[in-house]
Amino acid sequence: HNVFGFDQQNSLVTMHQFDSMGFVPASPATGTWNDSELVLERSSPRGAARVTYVFEGADTYRMRLQFKPSGSDAWQGMVSGLYRRVAPSEMKEG
Repeated sequence: HNVFGFDQQNSLVTMHQFDSMGFVPASPATGTWNDSELVLERSSPRGAARVTYVFEGADTYRMRLQFKPSGSDAWQGMVSGLYRRVAPSEMKEG
């Protein structure tokens, strides 16, 4: 789960993450907007994580999560997706 905020003093978007895997970040990811793209990064002793959100309109965005292990210079793709808002009547059961 992600909770977004804004650090007004430093003009940074913040993203606090909570999960059940046991890897609770010591500090939030931080980042900035560049047009319709939001890029946030955070570091830990295990490495660095970067999440990119690209908004393609009012109802569509793409998300890409990358990880760079400690001691590495290469970002590795972890997960990506395309997300679209649909009307409840468009959702199908089963």
